[in-house]
Amino acid sequence: MSSVEEISNSVAENLEEDGVEEENTVEEAEMEYDEPVKGGYIFYRDRKEWADLEPVPQDDGPNPVVKIAYSEKFTDVFDMFRALLKNDEKSERAFALTAEAIDLNAANYTVWHHRRMVVEWLNDPSDELQFVAEILSQDAKNYHAWQHRQWVIQEYKMWDGELEYVEELLEEDVRNNSAWNQRHFVISHTSGYSDPAILDREVQYTLKQIKKAPHNESAWNYLKGILQDGGLSSYPGLLEQLCKFLAEEKDTIRREYWNYVSRSLQNTYGSGDPVSSDPPPPPSSQQPDMETSEP
Repeated sequence: MSSVEEISNSVAENLEEDGVEEENTVEEAEMEYDEPVKGGYIFYRDRKEWADLEPVPQDDGPNPVVKIAYSEKFTDVFDMFRALLKNDEKSERAFALTAEAIDLNAANYTVWHHRRMVVEWLNDPSDELQFVAEILSQDAKNYHAWQHRQWVIQEYKMWDGELEYVEELLEEDVRNNSAWNQRHFVISHTSGYSDPAILDREVQYTLKQIKKAPHNESAWNYLKGILQDGGLSSYPGLLEQLCKFLAEEKDTIRREYWNYVSRSLQNTYGSGDPVSSDPPPPPSSQQPDMETSEP
């Protein structure tokens, strides 16, 4: 177990566990089944500009075990999307239809994939980042939306402002692992972490977020990730900062223990004076449980 992981686990075990939000990966759970048809909505099957396509109903087989009660609008949109997909149509109207389908079920990977094909055909990604941001405002951890956003940014070099967008999301929810992943994606594909100034900025930013929620594994994993290539030696003094944080803010009853750990780690990594080989153990009633907390 690495030193960063050990300290991370020690912090987590000294705090009261928060309930971890369960992510529902079942696509149907995100569908709008019972939405009534709103006033003014015209079914695609009744629109003259779509008369050239024959809607394709969903095939649940002859004897479906549990037939899902889709709303009329949902059925109409996806029946027409299947017709469009059958013809492999790439057009302005296909672009608009994918937006409506995603709004009804943002977990449908097939719709996202076809939207990508249409964006490539149109060669116009100008609306995509705003569109994805609106989807993420409803579900900030939607993997399909994040994959689409990364593709758009990388394919069309739309990096400007993305780091600021990610910071807004992390201010809203510091536990948003998808936002942490996007931060790593953006920096890895732009400035990188080799510049000491960039690395220092990211370490200090992450430490600030760790102090807000010390048991949050997303921030710890990000910190571990950005130091992985260069090792702890790439950022001297980090372990000392973490031990100081434990000793003075989160685990004051073991202040002397963490001070000793700090000196030992400095000695191990060549940044401190030799220390005694006999550490003062924590009080027996306060032994740290080093089991990894649940994500």
